[in-house]
Amino acid sequence: MTLKTIRYLMLLTVGALLIPVLPALADNPPPPMGYMQPMDPVQHTQAYLDELKIKLNLTPAQASAWDTWSGGVLEESKKQVERIKSWHQKMQGDVMHEEGSTLERMAHGLDHMRGEITRMQEHVTRMEAALERTKAFYAALDTNQKTIFDLSMQNAHHGWQAGHDEQCGPHDHGTDGKRLAH
Repeated sequence: MTLKTIRYLMLLTVGALLIPVLPALADNPPPPMGYMQPMDPVQHTQAYLDELKIKLNLTPAQASAWDTWSGGVLEESKKQVERIKSWHQKMQGDVMHEEGSTLERMAHGLDHMRGEITRMQEHVTRMEAALERTKAFYAALDTNQKTIFDLSMQNAHHGWQAGHDEQCGPHDHGTDGKRLAH
């Protein structure tokens, strides 16, 4: 049997195996290449925390510090989902930036910027609280655990840099995983 014949038979076999799957693909086609499936940020955070807890191999004496720190991270994740939903609802009903006189649009722009300043001040407050929780947890870790934690947080931060952080503005992603327009 030649190599060409073997390839042809393999192709036929694979094709025959795919026949039962084709109707499902027709009803529910896979997403295009590079398209991110929507994810629940809270579930994503919980999965990250579960994985980190395993990697850290915490002792019973560290459980309280872990519970406080991870509980804060998870609670903040839940609140962030609500902040983003609220922002999306507000922006969907906001047509003033496109309509109205020049003076109305300028006044609206100033109101928007004041809202951004408030949002950023609230973000600073949340980051300060997160820093204090993290300091307390970090103090409970041994040297090896600190290294694991540092590397894990560094890798998580790179994901946040890609637009999955607390930005609630033009770089945000919608519930379908696509970037939202400004």
